[in-house]
Amino acid sequence: MGILNFILLAIAHYILGWGILKAIGIRQISASIQYTLVSLLFGLGLSSLLPVIMEMLSIPVNKMNLLITIVLVTIIPAFFLVKEPRQSFRAVMNRYAGKFKLYDLVFILLLIYLLLPGILKCVYYPPVPRDLTSGAEAIAEYTLKEQHINNSYFSVDLSSTDNYQKPPFLLGLQIIYKMYVQPFGQVWLILFGCVFFSFLYVILRKMVHPILAGLATVLVLAIPEFYPYTVVLPLYDFPNTVYLLFGFYYLFLFVKDKDKQNLWLSSVGFGMATLVRPETIFLLLLICISYYISQIIASGKVVVKAAFFSCCILMLTAFVLDFFTMEIFVKHFIPSKLEFSNKFTSDLSNLAPLYRRWELLTEVLMFTKTGASRDLSQPLYAETFNIMVVFIMIELAFVFVTRKIHFNAACWFGFMVLVFILLLLIGYLLPFTEFTNAKRGLFKIIPLIFIFSVNTRAVQYISQKIVSWESGK
Repeated sequence: MGILNFILLAIAHYILGWGILKAIGIRQISASIQYTLVSLLFGLGLSSLLPVIMEMLSIPVNKMNLLITIVLVTIIPAFFLVKEPRQSFRAVMNRYAGKFKLYDLVFILLLIYLLLPGILKCVYYPPVPRDLTSGAEAIAEYTLKEQHINNSYFSVDLSSTDNYQKPPFLLGLQIIYKMYVQPFGQVWLILFGCVFFSFLYVILRKMVHPILAGLATVLVLAIPEFYPYTVVLPLYDFPNTVYLLFGFYYLFLFVKDKDKQNLWLSSVGFGMATLVRPETIFLLLLICISYYISQIIASGKVVVKAAFFSCCILMLTAFVLDFFTMEIFVKHFIPSKLEFSNKFTSDLSNLAPLYRRWELLTEVLMFTKTGASRDLSQPLYAETFNIMVVFIMIELAFVFVTRKIHFNAACWFGFMVLVFILLLLIGYLLPFTEFTNAKRGLFKIIPLIFIFSVNTRAVQYISQKIVSWESGK
């Protein structure tokens, strides 16, 4: 594997993502671990569009042209990054020395130990998921040979698959990493996996004691069905989950402090999630409707305009990226007969698909002993959803006793409900979606469950007790 090229590409992704954050006015990007992780994945998402733009401009997609394109899109943010005032290495180390504890190292080493086997498989084995090999992987392979995305892949009978009609997110990354890093291309997934768990640990650490944050992060990594998609199987669902986590986290911060920077960050996060899976648009509509109604109930008609403006910002990036990739590129620049409208259900009065979807999600996937895995004796998601129910019941007990709703827990619970409604609506409006779609769709809820759990009053109380014991009070 071209380790040097892998590192250089990661730096290019970071610079491009840093440019996005700088453009929306985020301060102190370079000195923050959290924003470094966000920059890396935002830049990774935008980089996937570079081969697409080259194809649209009729530029041959080869090593030299792609290298020039990467340099051109990173040179301006790189110039401002170099000019950025920097703290000395000693100052940065002193800043984090007081926050870093020995148990942080324990959990970091444990995460590395658990991720390492998957990373080695990602490097050693070729891509295996059919959704990838019948679509983005095959197109990328012929792109390297023929220097165009519109290539001889489309000359064969494609009636058995529609994977070539999906967003070009995987396609772009496969082309870049096959061209510069290694023939399998899929090693970009390693960045997603490492950044996701690092970001999850960083934000959980801000909410509860680091021991509880580390434990929650390890539990997420240990979910049987979730783990392979984090560093082994390059598909759309895990990157979509990562970007949704970014979007939800900064939306949560915006709802708390009304800082427009967090709203823009949330917009970019949801936009990247839409770039990966276009149905995220439906989730954004649900979020905007919920936010708009909640603002009217909480503050009256005075905030109607402000709430509407915030919803427009939230939707902006998603609509732009979805229009660019699906309505322009997929429809007009590849030989695709994309007719998405005829896949919607024609009889909205028929609620049978909605009931079947509910049954599939709850009775088959979430709360069954086998998780519908047929050949496995263990559930697909371990005890994740049982843990969710336990913490919901505990938090409801606190609400009943104190007559007060804890904002943080209520907010993350609301996000979980909205994602679940989305999964129901997909099965209702698009009845052709099958078991695997629902199974991987539940990935979106998994990080939200653990963030909700650590924000419940029971866990917050335990966290405070650990802090008090640690400080000797």
